[in-house]
Amino acid sequence: MNNGKRLFLPPIRPWPELDRPLIFDIPDQLPLDNGQMISSTEGGTRQRGRLVLHTSAENMPAAYKNLKPRWQITYRTKHQMIGTKPISDPDFFGAPPPGAQYVYGTVELPALEPAYVEHGRRRPKSGPLVEALDRFIAEKIREVAHQINAKRQQRLDE
Repeated sequence: MNNGKRLFLPPIRPWPELDRPLIFDIPDQLPLDNGQMISSTEGGTRQRGRLVLHTSAENMPAAYKNLKPRWQITYRTKHQMIGTKPISDPDFFGAPPPGAQYVYGTVELPALEPAYVEHGRRRPKSGPLVEALDRFIAEKIREVAHQINAKRQQRLDE
């Protein structure tokens, strides 16, 4: 099958000015809704995590067949994939900001294992660490989306 070659998804062409992955270290402490802090390293016993955001040159939700299924955040631990959430998920935003339709990524956090792992790889289990992590992810997506939207407006103005 496929002449013995591995099957690959077609690569996603990045946004022209943001053509490299954007890597953000996850802080050791993340704020909860009530103002308390939660450790993303289980008190320093686990490695720090990171968020890797990628960009797309095309509007991902509008490219229904090829890109919309990949318009998501993938949650991973050190050893396994936990699940995914679409960028349009209400856990991130009420409505995604302008420019967010060009962003997708992966969060790698060893502290998610084993408490937030659910069989089936659908989504990570909900809980305080995932809620705080989702707010951090939303903030970083908003920053990248703002950069993309500013460049889109500049092109339209020209």
